[in-house]
Amino acid sequence: MSIGLLRSLDVPLPVIAEVLSGSAGALDGVREEQEAELARRRRTLAALERVLAGGLPTPPVRVVGGG
Repeated sequence: MSIGLLRSLDVPLPVIAEVLSGSAGALDGVREEQEAELARRRRTLAALERVLAGGLPTPPVRVVGGG
């Protein structure tokens, strides 16, 4: 694997060093982090789609007291 390819996959340089030194499983943590980021972005996208479909949520306003 080339350094350029790994960098294009957002692999940090320290992990690339591990890969180049032959460390088995060096990319496992990167994959897990990218999966977590993808899940977070999917949740964000779903929330945005709800806003686009139904507008911003408007909590009820209640006036109390009054003088």
